Amino acid sequence: MRENLMSGSAQKGVRWIFNFATWSPGPMEINRAFACIQAEEITRLLGFMYQADLKASLCGRLMLRLAVQECTGLKNNEIKLSRSERGRPYVIGRPEVNLNISHAGSYTILAAQINHSDNDLLGVDIMPLKDSRIERTQEFFRIMKRQFTDNEWITIKSWKTDEEQLACFYRHWALKESYVKAVGTGLNIDLRTIDFKIKSPLTPEKTIMDTEVKLDGKPIPWNFEESLIDNHCISVATNNHESMNVISAGLTFLNPKELVSDKLVPLNEIDTSFWELYSKKIEVKPF
Repeated sequence: MRENLMSGSAQKGVRWIFNFATWSPGPMEINRAFACIQAEEITRLLGFMYQADLKASLCGRLMLRLAVQECTGLKNNEIKLSRSERGRPYVIGRPEVNLNISHAGSYTILAAQINHSDNDLLGVDIMPLKDSRIERTQEFFRIMKRQFTDNEWITIKSWKTDEEQLACFYRHWALKESYVKAVGTGLNIDLRTIDFKIKSPLTPEKTIMDTEVKLDGKPIPWNFEESLIDNHCISVATNNHESMNVISAGLTFLNPKELVSDKLVPLNEIDTSFWELYSKKIEVKPF
């Protein structure tokens, strides 16, 4: 992890990623992690059937709290998180803190920053570039045809193999999802009104910043921070052009010790029963 993060001094924003698929927490980690989150978050997490889903969401809740600490200097027991009607996390009493999170495949990704105005927006999405749809790519594209513009389909279909086309499809999907999460409309918006022009290929562990977007045929001045990590594409969308200092710090990998960190003050007494509840979840997802 980069030295300027988790340093105890407030940051203007962070971009963090954690591999929950390779995380094998023991009893002490699980019990402490649950002690560091709010009661309503615990109830929601215990509703998951599979360990993987619980881990992905638990990582997200811990990352949110760590990010708020990082950006505001608040201690964990001073942070009260809630959700909007669309499920977007926010900090009660601190409207300037902008948070968004996504998990898919093997990773949980978080973007956070301090707003400079009420109009600052932020969204993030992550998508694996490979899945079982490779066996029926063209049929899948037919079903999804109305989700992309003609120009976007030309870009997707310009790749030679089904695998390459599917990867390009998911890159476009992550871009669109990050944008609609930022503006808060959800997927109720007609996705064909959002037209992306990809100008550079994704390169592992390098942030791409030159993708352009039009809304209803007109260019809009948004930044899209795109990364490629372990066959997962990531898009962070923001209209806050002062976020460049956050981008320059790069995407930072958290490790398990940083995730379940002593920097998070427990909100509750550590309860050893949470490990038992976690252990009873189904370990391997059938899909």
